[in-house]
Amino acid sequence: ALNRVAAFLKPHETRIVMQIHDELLFEGVESEKHLIPEIKHIMETVYPYKHLPLTCSVSHSYESWADKKEGAPA
Repeated sequence: ALNRVAAFLKPHETRIVMQIHDELLFEGVESEKHLIPEIKHIMETVYPYKHLPLTCSVSHSYESWADKKEGAPA
């Protein structure tokens, strides 16, 4: 998933900042928040075995990593 997301983000300003265990931390610009559903889709469909579905949640913050709020920015 990390490699597919990185390839998807190549033409954009949004970047993967770091990976912490099973979490990816992104830094992006406001104008690219429309990319979030596609990133989520890539991460949830990377594993082809349908009997064990993968799920992905999204949190965001405009302040700091410690100030995360559940869900994508509005």
